Amino acid sequence: MQIFTGRYNVSLDSKGRLAIPAKLRQVATADGSEEFFVSTGTNQNLSLFSESGFKDKAILMKSSKPIDSDEEDLWKRRMFASTAQVKPDKQGRILIPPKLREYAGIEGEAIVIGVGEKMEIWREDVFDEYLRQAESAKK
Repeated sequence: MQIFTGRYNVSLDSKGRLAIPAKLRQVATADGSEEFFVSTGTNQNLSLFSESGFKDKAILMKSSKPIDSDEEDLWKRRMFASTAQVKPDKQGRILIPPKLREYAGIEGEAIVIGVGEKMEIWREDVFDEYLRQAESAKK
């Protein structure tokens, strides 16, 4: 089972390519994954899955009993329509599609964080504000 951890500062080049941190790439490729899946996250961020991690998620979705088939269909459409399959180049960079970069407001600088079974890509100020609000809500 893959476990992604850590927080890494990364840059996107002018073409929208992002280098996945080497430590995270090693975790992702340890089981033979060669591609990644990037999709919209839930808090103006992007979710980044290894190939095997994304397949595990798809299998889990398929095996769970739908509460409401319209609701399930909507969730699947959102998930799969907003997901891009990407393959790293020789430098370990993936191309983040323009619509996904726009959704997350990412250009130039970003952070990649490990979140257990997946990674997330955030604009750093958005992530820091998210953490501040989450901590304030607990008090």
